[in-house]
Amino acid sequence: MSAENILLSINKKISKQIVNNKIYVSFENCEIKYGDFLSSCYGIGDTIPEACEDYLKKICNKTLVFNAYSEHRKEITVYSKELYHELDGRRFDAGN
Repeated sequence: MSAENILLSINKKISKQIVNNKIYVSFENCEIKYGDFLSSCYGIGDTIPEACEDYLKKICNKTLVFNAYSEHRKEITVYSKELYHELDGRRFDAGN
């Protein structure tokens, strides 16, 4: 399974932008929870697959908060062990 497909299995709303010839991807209305703080995050790459893999590595083992300031707030945690064999048959290394 590709990084983009793994991301789509977590959330169907992925934002893609091109800035200075680099592709940036992130989930729409999503932030990463660090204790009591929320921070935005995005993956960067020369191609969409590279940006998706970068984003997947950055959100791995983190708690994601969707729609943080609304009544539809949702928190999920992305665990690397669940992705161990998912990424194109390669060992997934989130750098953690």
